[in-house]
Amino acid sequence: MAIVILGGGVAAVSAIEGIRQQDKEQPVTLVAAEKYPPYYRLRLSFLLGQEFEVEKFLLKPPAWYQEMGVELRLGIKAERIDPASRQVRLEDGSVLSYSSLIIATGSRAFLPPVPGNQLAGVFTLRTAEDAQRINEFARPGQKGIIIGGGPLGLEAAWTLSQRGIQVAVLEHNQRLLPRQVDEKASAYLHRAAQRAGIELVLAAQAQAITGTEKVEALQLADGRQLPADFILFSTGVRPNLEIAQAAGLACQRGIVVDRYLRTSQDQIWACGDVAEYNGQVWGLWPVAQAQGRVAGMNAAGAEEKYVEVPPPSILKVMGTSVFSIGNWAESGSQKVKADEEGFYCKLCFQGRQLTGAIVIGDEGLARQLKRAVEKGMETDPEADFSRILADLGQG
Repeated sequence: MAIVILGGGVAAVSAIEGIRQQDKEQPVTLVAAEKYPPYYRLRLSFLLGQEFEVEKFLLKPPAWYQEMGVELRLGIKAERIDPASRQVRLEDGSVLSYSSLIIATGSRAFLPPVPGNQLAGVFTLRTAEDAQRINEFARPGQKGIIIGGGPLGLEAAWTLSQRGIQVAVLEHNQRLLPRQVDEKASAYLHRAAQRAGIELVLAAQAQAITGTEKVEALQLADGRQLPADFILFSTGVRPNLEIAQAAGLACQRGIVVDRYLRTSQDQIWACGDVAEYNGQVWGLWPVAQAQGRVAGMNAAGAEEKYVEVPPPSILKVMGTSVFSIGNWAESGSQKVKADEEGFYCKLCFQGRQLTGAIVIGDEGLARQLKRAVEKGMETDPEADFSRILADLGQG
């Protein structure tokens, strides 16, 4: 029997790599609801306002799956898992038997129950087809509102503004990216948005979307009305848990897994956005990659433990790179360097160990500090900035 993987994202691809690291021969079948092989979902926001071909940003070419001995079942949903018989029923009525099952079904965009969210011109962005629908609708000169000033929302706002669309971003927090960066870094991004002509509406709540058959305006809770031709909700994601819950797997915010990424049912593993480990559902690309590899190895017979690392946030926002990792908000000694050209760096230490960092405007430095935090590197936090960076660059 085959190892069956449910899902078509980076966790699924990493699971294949983990399987083949452990077992070169066992058959593998990947079942995904989307009609495309796994692709770089993170690039979707940068494809808005232009024509694109999904085939140009696939994670792996189709030939790779053949070389790996993987059967692709694309454009079809798994409907039911029967742990007792170790079978998965698909929506076309076919049944797959498995020796091991990996659930990597990811997450879906959350559409809040705002009145008017059914009108033409209301969108979410999670799949290639979502991006294509937005591109068919949005035109230069239109007014678009992004509800949600998180990473995806800001990336989408920047891209659409570069395509000649007037963009406003509605954010319920009082500043941008409070989970990813500190107040000074938020201020940098705020200024960058203003320079790009993006209107920021902070500390505000959506009350209703108005219009007859299509979007005409967004009504705010404070009574203001923002005219709009379309609205893009970027308000987070929800794990696709339904098939796991129906199969009796232990689920809370995600599918509960142990340090081997095993679920509560025998011979079933979970990884990526759908998995909950130590009470956390991260929904981050690097975490999904790491979990997928471990789940794949263990589904193929290994006993590999999943080791958590500080999940970095690596973004491209307002035309510049934004990076954060580790405990950048906790007390301890700090070192900050900034200039007026858009560079900002904050280093956070516990004793001599670098435990967190924020970098805006320097991708090379971000990669260096990512390695330093992950390795637990140490230096003298009282030294000058260049000396600290030289020490941390030696790892």
